Amino acid sequence: MKGCEEVSHLPSALLIKAIDEELPGGEAQEVESHLATCDSCRRRYQALRQVSGRIESAVAARQVELSSEQRTRLETELDARELAARAKPGASHVVRRLSWAVAIAAALAFLLLVAPQWRQSVKRTGSAAAAQPSAFEVDGESFVALPYSNPDLPLNTSHIVQMQVPVQSLADAGIVFEPISNEVAAQDRSVLADVLLGMDGRPVGIHVLASE
Repeated sequence: MKGCEEVSHLPSALLIKAIDEELPGGEAQEVESHLATCDSCRRRYQALRQVSGRIESAVAARQVELSSEQRTRLETELDARELAARAKPGASHVVRRLSWAVAIAAALAFLLLVAPQWRQSVKRTGSAAAAQPSAFEVDGESFVALPYSNPDLPLNTSHIVQMQVPVQSLADAGIVFEPISNEVAAQDRSVLADVLLGMDGRPVGIHVLASE
């Protein structure tokens, strides 16, 4: 593999696979050689590794275990999302294929971070209406910004994970979707959604796809 001045930079998806140790031996060595001579790719690799480490630490701290049924369901959703991403050119700035630890932690991060941070935001502003999140677009999808997200963080190395999100968690965050909210009023229902993770590993936005 040649230096960055002669070839393109390594795609983020390849760096993610290197971090997750999913590359075959020869390809892994090529990535290592490239990183040894490319400051730009090495910085991106280190940033992605930090994000992965933070999220995996959150999983370890919570000691959460998935049943075989939940794991199979998550695998199906991730595989479907990866196939859709491959068929969609021009989306290389968003990483859609994540390791198991990152995907599981994304769900945990949403459940653990959204409600507490939302309540703090409402407490500061005095009302849920005043803290109603805005929307933004990433990779052709419209995401509702979570109320605590940092607008100054770049989204050029974001992660999108598709998962089932409890409706009650959305309600706790003050996020209302129509007409889905009318169809799934029960607290034990969930919606299929794309959750956008920022460079700091925290969920920054959500795009609801369908109700369960």
